[in-house]
Amino acid sequence: MTGPPPPEVTAAHRAAWQRTCSQPIRGGPTTRGFDRFFDTDVPNWPPYYFIDGDRTVRLPGTLLPAADFEHHRASLQGPLLENSTLEAILPALRDKAVPFIAEVARAEVPFLLYLPLTSPHAPLAVNRRPGVVPAASTTPVPTW
Repeated sequence: MTGPPPPEVTAAHRAAWQRTCSQPIRGGPTTRGFDRFFDTDVPNWPPYYFIDGDRTVRLPGTLLPAADFEHHRASLQGPLLENSTLEAILPALRDKAVPFIAEVARAEVPFLLYLPLTSPHAPLAVNRRPGVVPAASTTPVPTW
């Protein structure tokens, strides 16, 4: 079952996203002792985009598709990066974490990498066996 299609993105949406997303994010991790930050705010709540340091990575261009509300994958409608999916979050985190680890390993200095994975939000591998409760058969799958 899918919900209704998302509303059409209007010029007013784009103007609001431009105003909001072009501003520094106040009170984020880089203002609280972290040297770097790359993540989403909350992976299954809007807005659906990445934050790098104190800025959004790109301006959103669309709204989350209705299919992403199935099985509680997302909670509310909101702005989404163009050509993006919830499944793209884990690979993007990997693509930032691996070079960071290589960089600090070469520097031979202590470091902390806090990497909260977005599973079980997305992606999910659901084993649909007869007699097994779907929630009990959900396995987070970070494929690195």
